[in-house]
Amino acid sequence: MTDMIARAAKAIRNYVAAIEVGSNATVEAPDPMVHAESYARIVIAAMREPTIPMCNAGDKEHRGVDDPDDTPRVWRAMIDAALQKP
Repeated sequence: MTDMIARAAKAIRNYVAAIEVGSNATVEAPDPMVHAESYARIVIAAMREPTIPMCNAGDKEHRGVDDPDDTPRVWRAMIDAALQKP
């Protein structure tokens, strides 16, 4: 598990633990999309700071020129690095 995957998993675990502590069987479950949106926000927030492997991948992919296609390509390379299996 990469550092980024661990960071995102921990953020989700903490959110889920808070829901479980605050829930009770007599309350109707909310729309699953409410939690899905929260999970998405939690994961994106956890990914805000790149890991060293992500930075290395971004540096390797960056061409050092002012190319409008550069940013998305670098972003994808950095996310690919975060998703790599160790």
